[in-house]
Amino acid sequence: MKTINNIKRFWKEVMFEMKKVAWPSRKQSWDSMIVVLVVLGIVTLACGIVDGSFNWIMDLVYSISI
Repeated sequence: MKTINNIKRFWKEVMFEMKKVAWPSRKQSWDSMIVVLVVLGIVTLACGIVDGSFNWIMDLVYSISI
């Protein structure tokens, strides 16, 4: 019975704290998503360039040694 009371008290406290949260507006969420996608695209492009460069260097090294 004590466990059930602890669970009830926990959820009551969770709901109380959730009412204090300052939730972002729809526009703030949208703007944040756009920033994340742009940064993700830049990082993906940078990783692709680095990977391609290493691949080109390794191909060059292997072609010289053979």
